[in-house]
Amino acid sequence: MTLKWIEACCHTEQLIGLKDISTGNWKPWIEGEEHPFRDLSNAYTDWQRTIKSPIGPKPTPIGKLGEVLGDAGFDSRHSKYGSKRKLPGKERCLWNLWQKDAGDGQR
Repeated sequence: MTLKWIEACCHTEQLIGLKDISTGNWKPWIEGEEHPFRDLSNAYTDWQRTIKSPIGPKPTPIGKLGEVLGDAGFDSRHSKYGSKRKLPGKERCLWNLWQKDAGDGQR
């Protein structure tokens, strides 16, 4: 399910679920911009709440979110303030997602 969230973020060019405090809109997807892992995790959780489906989606456990982000091309950096993830280019991210999808047959 995380793959769908990341794919939706790439297509909309926004980090769905991550609000920009100054505008109230979702933050734009800017290649190379870093975000705390906890912010991305919270954005994913907020996005999950918006999914309406007769069959409940199987969410990615938060403990696996970092692995999925890494597979999609998000670089990670750790500091004394916590873990941060750097946004890849949208095209590279989508390519990584499609390669993973083709390799394991999951979506």
